[in-house]
Amino acid sequence: MAINQAAFNDPQNWMRAEGVNLNKDDAFVSTNGAVLFYAKTGGMMSPKKHLLEPGSTLYRFGASGAKVDALLSGSWWVDQSQFDKLMSFAQQHQIGVGLAMRALALVPPQWSDMGTLVRVNVRAPLLSMRGLGETVRVDAGDGLGDVKMPHHNANPARRLFQLFIPGLRDPGVAQKAFIFGNIYHFDPDAATQGFIYA
Repeated sequence: MAINQAAFNDPQNWMRAEGVNLNKDDAFVSTNGAVLFYAKTGGMMSPKKHLLEPGSTLYRFGASGAKVDALLSGSWWVDQSQFDKLMSFAQQHQIGVGLAMRALALVPPQWSDMGTLVRVNVRAPLLSMRGLGETVRVDAGDGLGDVKMPHHNANPARRLFQLFIPGLRDPGVAQKAFIFGNIYHFDPDAATQGFIYA
C-alpha cells in the first residue's frame, strides 16, 4: 500500500490537482455566506492515477533560498522523462532550465522565482495524480491586470506531464517517501528573462 493512500483518496486533493483554490476566503459566496464555488486557475487537465515505484527519480522547483524540507513537502513534481524533455527544450531554445519549466509547466512569476531545484529518488510506493497543465491566469500584482499563460498541449514539443503528490506535508511522510539526491541553485532572473506579461 502507498504511504500516502489516505491523502490520495481525499477528494479535496484531486480538486487541488485540478487547480482549485479551496481557501474559503477566496471563494465565491452567496449573500448568506455559503460557498457557491471555488476559484480555479492552473492545475491539471483530467488528472489520472499514477503509481510512483521505488527507485523513480523526481524533480521539483522551488523559490530561491527554499530549504530541502520545504521542497520535499511540496506537491508538484516531474519525473525523469519529463525533466529530460525540459532540459532538451531549454537547450534547443538556449534558455535556462527554470524558464523552460515556467514555460512548459505554466508557472507564473507570482508563484515562484524557480531559483532552486531538488532531485530525489522514491523510497516507498507513492500515489500521484498525473496530467497536462491547464491555462493559468493570475493577478499580476501591479494593478494593471492579469498574467495569462495559456496551455499549448496541442503542440507535442510543449506538452509536459506533471505530478501532484498529495500528503507530503503530513508529518514524516516526505522523509519516508524520498531519498534526497541533490539540490541546485539558479539565478532567479534567468527564469523570467524574456517573460512577457499578457
